[in-house]
Amino acid sequence: MAQKFRFRNLFAKSHTRWEDIQPLGGATDGFIIAGNSKFIAFPLQGGMGSTLGVLNYKQSGRVKQISQIRAHSSHITDFKFLPYEENTVATASQDATIKFWHIEDDNSKDIDTPLTTLSGHALKVNLIAPHNSAKGILASASYDKTVKVWNTEESKDILTINQGSNYALCLEWSHEGSILGSTWNDKQIRIIDPRYQTFVKEFGAHQSYRAQKLAFLGNTSHFITTGFDQLQKRQLFLWDIRNTSSNIKVEGCSQAQGVLHPYYDSDLGILYLNGKGEGLVRLFEYQNGTLTTHQNDVMVTDTTKGYGFLPKYAVDPYQNEVCRLVKLCSKYAEAVSIIYPRRSQDFQEDLYPDCSIDFGLTAEQWAAGQNAQPKVASMKDLKLSNHTHHTKPAASTHSQTLSHQFHHTATTNTTNVTQPQRKPSNTQTSHTTHHVKIEAKVEDIPEKENNHLNTQQQEINHQQLQKAVEENKQFQAKNESLENDLTQQDAEIAELKSQVEYLHLQVQERIQNEQTVSSLTQEVEKLKQNLIESETQNNELKEHLQQQAITFKQENEQLNQQLQEFKQKYQDCIQLVQTLSQQQISAEGIEHDQLLSAVKALAEKDEQNSQL
Repeated sequence: MAQKFRFRNLFAKSHTRWEDIQPLGGATDGFIIAGNSKFIAFPLQGGMGSTLGVLNYKQSGRVKQISQIRAHSSHITDFKFLPYEENTVATASQDATIKFWHIEDDNSKDIDTPLTTLSGHALKVNLIAPHNSAKGILASASYDKTVKVWNTEESKDILTINQGSNYALCLEWSHEGSILGSTWNDKQIRIIDPRYQTFVKEFGAHQSYRAQKLAFLGNTSHFITTGFDQLQKRQLFLWDIRNTSSNIKVEGCSQAQGVLHPYYDSDLGILYLNGKGEGLVRLFEYQNGTLTTHQNDVMVTDTTKGYGFLPKYAVDPYQNEVCRLVKLCSKYAEAVSIIYPRRSQDFQEDLYPDCSIDFGLTAEQWAAGQNAQPKVASMKDLKLSNHTHHTKPAASTHSQTLSHQFHHTATTNTTNVTQPQRKPSNTQTSHTTHHVKIEAKVEDIPEKENNHLNTQQQEINHQQLQKAVEENKQFQAKNESLENDLTQQDAEIAELKSQVEYLHLQVQERIQNEQTVSSLTQEVEKLKQNLIESETQNNELKEHLQQQAITFKQENEQLNQQLQEFKQKYQDCIQLVQTLSQQQISAEGIEHDQLLSAVKALAEKDEQNSQL
């Protein structure tokens, strides 16, 4: 049975834009921008990665000056705004420290002094994860192969989990904050129970050594991981924490090269995936234990350095905004609203259940073993500075006012009814003429008949009033229907535009792929030509070596023949010496020097033969 999607025709809309900024470039698989309902933050280019730039929503447009947090002595590796404490941001660095910074609402001053500094890791800290429900609890991961849990209010680490040989690439708390999900550089997924300082689950997921990401799907037993296979193709897996021996592969990931970062909206069951350098946010819906590719992706335009998702309480419920993200480009940053089009802009109960607004535990309670959900409140009562408005649409108010005016006029003065403005018909003209004639002769009519005529006129006016009210209701109904049709058409146009931009992006990717294929084809042709030339050279070398081998063989045969001759002469000499010894021939008559010379010559020839 085909999956029925709950939320269709989602589209992106620019909310706030900051121009003329200079964010830090460079390759990274982590988030390089973060935000909440007050601020956005990103590493600055001028600070060589050790300075954080901060902007508020009032500084939108062409930015003249960026407030700076001079955070560390080395490169910033991760940074997060603390949940529910919107004026506090935490930073981690290659200098092996974690620092916390307070930002004033007006954001008018640079910041040099941290609220507190956490020291305890031996090497650079690459990940931090604030707890969503316990105030003052923060987890961190380092290249020293450890994961630490800190009590930030006391500035000390209270728990340490030592893996021993690998370091973490992703660190996420579960929805209730009892366990940590993590991915590691040895391609393993590890589920950590920090309070027992143990790995409760360890299993392999994706085959590539590239960074893997993890996200829990709300208050369920499911979570997802993103990564790559051996061919560097993107993958999205759905897991059940109760049984990690198998997973469900979810289709719908494009084959771009950026690492996919997940963000899950537990209120609506929507999973957002985005990658560095892309202009699309991919959507998936989670229902009843299944994760399905959404019908349309959301085009946020322009390739980006990175994305950051804002907390749910930052969205504007009176604009049907279901999600807000901030994106960082080469020269600007932008807050983007994801809108679910509906005919009414009244508060929608099904789109906005109660959202988290405060911590549910203290650090001591969590360390003692307690778990709790964050405190929640109705979004209808939230009033944030970056919301567009908090009143109902003017058309609805005008409709109620118009209806009240009709009712008040009919009940307080039925003899002087004010007709709504409309084009008079022939019938109305005849009534008016008749009324004028009656008024001209009213003095000649007895009082009883005059009262009777007044009563008839009141009834006529009342009927005309009712008719006008009905016509007004019909007009309002038609107007509302037209507005609904226009809203639907706008949504369809936005969807078509998104599809066209998506197709355009696919065409560009295809053109790039074709160019890559053409370039590879040329390289293959060059390699073929080089191979042919190499084979020719090898054949020539082979013939030359064969000729040399024949020559060496002939010379070897000659040397063997000479060796045989020398051996024969040597044997003859030995026999001569033996014969002389046996016969005891006196050396008389034979010159001693001649005999000695002959023996030496024979010895030299024997040595030469041995060398050959």
